[in-house]
Amino acid sequence: MQPGLQKGPGSDRGGRKKARGERREGERCPRGAKTESESEPSEAGREGRNPKSPAVVAEAREGPPPGPEAIRQAADRGARVLLTAPTGRLAATLRERFPGLEVDTVHGAFLAYKPVHEALEVMWPYDLIVVEEVGQLSRELFERLITQWRAAERIPTLVFVGDFYQLPGVEPTTALDSPQWHHVQVQKRHLHEMIRCKCPILRKKLELLRTAGYVTNEIPTLDDVTHILAETPETTFLTVSRGASARLNGLATQALFGDSAPLAVVPADPESNVDNYVRGKLVAETPLETPLSGARVVLTKNLNKTVGFVNGMGATVLGMDNDNVMVRTDQGARLAIHPWTSENHVVRYPLRLGYASTLHKVQGATLAHITVWLDIPNMPAAAYWSSTRTGAASATRGCTTSRQLASTEGPQEGGRGAGQESKVAC
Repeated sequence: MQPGLQKGPGSDRGGRKKARGERREGERCPRGAKTESESEPSEAGREGRNPKSPAVVAEAREGPPPGPEAIRQAADRGARVLLTAPTGRLAATLRERFPGLEVDTVHGAFLAYKPVHEALEVMWPYDLIVVEEVGQLSRELFERLITQWRAAERIPTLVFVGDFYQLPGVEPTTALDSPQWHHVQVQKRHLHEMIRCKCPILRKKLELLRTAGYVTNEIPTLDDVTHILAETPETTFLTVSRGASARLNGLATQALFGDSAPLAVVPADPESNVDNYVRGKLVAETPLETPLSGARVVLTKNLNKTVGFVNGMGATVLGMDNDNVMVRTDQGARLAIHPWTSENHVVRYPLRLGYASTLHKVQGATLAHITVWLDIPNMPAAAYWSSTRTGAASATRGCTTSRQLASTEGPQEGGRGAGQESKVAC
């Protein structure tokens, strides 16, 4: 943590620009010098903000954000802190963990929907910026953040946190592919302690799966799903593909509600309708007709971040109020889900069934129990990452009984790694 994070003359945008001349006189810390946590606060740190700071990438770890106490201490000392995450669900988790700090998604905080030249000043107001899950950022987005940081004269301390062995983002590139990753201004700190995992059995499994792939070919049946839900009613099914997730959601509703009349049938999230895809691309917006019978659902739009109405938030249906679906979220908020009209004039409710989900959809969630069906082979980090969603080995099970693992290389500088054959016990 930077020792000079007290607010000084550059705490607001006007003050920052006025004080630019002063900050340019500050010397950068030479290579080999003590890190911020090892050194004593300097006079410059006591007087105002630090001179130009390095970008620190803390990688290879599992668990919550680094140094939560250090982040709170910086905020208590007057630093303006921004915490960001790649998904709305993870941002909601951070907002709950750090209620007094500014929290947003990466795309929202850094205005990723605008040309970069129109958003060069977004980092000026902050002293400390933490970006969670750097492994899910594309090369383009990572380089955009570096550009914005340099436009702020490298004054904010910019911290990227993540683990490239975990689930990659939806884009084909990562920050590893960027030349900026190798720049001297990007200093790396490798962390090796598992913070969230307290179970020694799960710890050993994660150490194995960290560099392993998998092979599976068994398809769960209605009897399988009925048995699993009877034993572990709180479980969430995790799959690789949308089709497998849709199948398990259908089987779960059959197992739980059978032929009973639903509370309502509503047009739900079109992205959950597998008929809308051709070769993996969304080509239509036909809503999926979804029966609600006290069902478990997941919200699919970022409509009100302050109350947890964000994409990926789990909820339970309480009833209907006219055309509104009344739900209680996993964070305890009672919300009314009303019909929403897209730009293409398609009316649907921003929710989907929540018994099963793809791995990408539960990023940032810590689940009570999971049942994993790895329906597509050779998905990078799928076996390892899915096992990190819980805190104990007893809270994880497989949909199928026979499974093999094939070791794969981990992420390499400039790429994600390639598979090599080797068998180990799962």
